[in-house]
Amino acid sequence: MERTISPKIKKQLDIILELKTQINTWKSYNEQEVFQIVKEFEKKPRDEGSFWFEEILSNKELASDLVNIGNKYSENTKMNVYIVSALGNMIKRYKLESSEEIFNYFLEKAQTKGVELYVSFFLPYLPQFEKYERKWEYIMSIKNIKPLKDSEISFKERIDYFLNQLPIKYVEETITFFEQSINEAKSDYSKNMYRELIEKLQMK
Repeated sequence: MERTISPKIKKQLDIILELKTQINTWKSYNEQEVFQIVKEFEKKPRDEGSFWFEEILSNKELASDLVNIGNKYSENTKMNVYIVSALGNMIKRYKLESSEEIFNYFLEKAQTKGVELYVSFFLPYLPQFEKYERKWEYIMSIKNIKPLKDSEISFKERIDYFLNQLPIKYVEETITFFEQSINEAKSDYSKNMYRELIEKLQMK
């Protein structure tokens, strides 16, 4: 059965196509113009999804252009936050293939102040991360990223996901961290969430 695109989706698709064209020709714009283009594009992979967006938002050339923009304007923190978010959601939601270029870009931005928290949302799920030699040092470092309240949540989510793989040598440190989180938590929901995770860790 042939699919029919709704007017609403068609409008969004046209916007995405125009943004893609602008990103593909980013060298013809100045930094502020590129920033505005990237800022608008970043919303699209995390907005309401559609089958009609898949071909564009999984496009390798588009992804490579985003990485090149990030490398060119490496000092522009906000632009790199938008690029990390866009690429991460393209991979997560639209099955963009994670290239070595993307992985290396994420690794570099994992050390960049103001961008590193956003990298932590996506880097651990890239296929290349599985064989990354500093995999566990990186995961354990997430809890130290500022702002600490946000990195605490990111660390909790990563530990939850990788719980069965967590090396024994990191278990005690992780339990101690979440015990402190319980002491500082303001809601019963958060305290119970951390207690449940500690119980799982103690069973390892």
